[in-house]
Amino acid sequence: MKISVIIPSFKPKEYLWECLRSMVLQDFSKKEFEILIILNGCCEPYLSNIKDFITTEMIGYNVSVFQTDECGVSNARNIGMKNSKGEWLAFIDDDDKISSSYLTALYKVSSPQTISISNVKCVDESNGTLFDDYLSKSFLKNQWKQNMRLFEIRSFMSTCCCKLIPTQMIQNRKFDTRFTNAEDSLFMFLISNKVQKFALADPDAIYYRNVRQDSASRNKTKAFLLKNKVKVCLQFILIYLSSPFKYNFLFFISRIVAVILR
Repeated sequence: MKISVIIPSFKPKEYLWECLRSMVLQDFSKKEFEILIILNGCCEPYLSNIKDFITTEMIGYNVSVFQTDECGVSNARNIGMKNSKGEWLAFIDDDDKISSSYLTALYKVSSPQTISISNVKCVDESNGTLFDDYLSKSFLKNQWKQNMRLFEIRSFMSTCCCKLIPTQMIQNRKFDTRFTNAEDSLFMFLISNKVQKFALADPDAIYYRNVRQDSASRNKTKAFLLKNKVKVCLQFILIYLSSPFKYNFLFFISRIVAVILR
């Protein structure tokens, strides 16, 4: 198995079907990738709905569904990684979708030492219009560069999505379930000491981020966010100090600054 696509989901709505339909439309051989859906913090009727969708619209695709009563995207992703069989991992949020060439383009520029990165477009859920965000701008800025350094591509290391990550690069490391904000950034920093190269895929391979006003990250109190910033910064420091000669110092500082300015 070449690629494992991990999709965590909590009380999914219609957007999950759009996400899964974008998987069916991939021009990458369906024999070469698997899809792992992890339903977390809920069960019925969502579990039955997902299974019904798979049996009617995803015939012939390698799809596995896992259900856990424990909430949290980090725990869901950890379950996905534990059960994955692919040499590369692709994380996709259940309210996002990908272009038909996404997996093919990312795999084309991948290697066991390389994180391959896709173009990104944001979708305004209220009207369906597309717009650029900091990831889109970073892609455009770096798309013609060769041998990009970690610091140059740091924006993309704030999320585990819109990329293909070699499984051997992750080893036995996991998402930290203690965090519900900035957990992606912590995970990507944790594995950054194993990254040797970055490669940008064809710009037509796009990860579409659905911007929803009711998303979990948009509904946090100021007190929670401030407390979380302190905890996240401390965790970055602990990770860095665990192997100070293996982690990039400038990248480490950029993570702290990014947390403070958010």
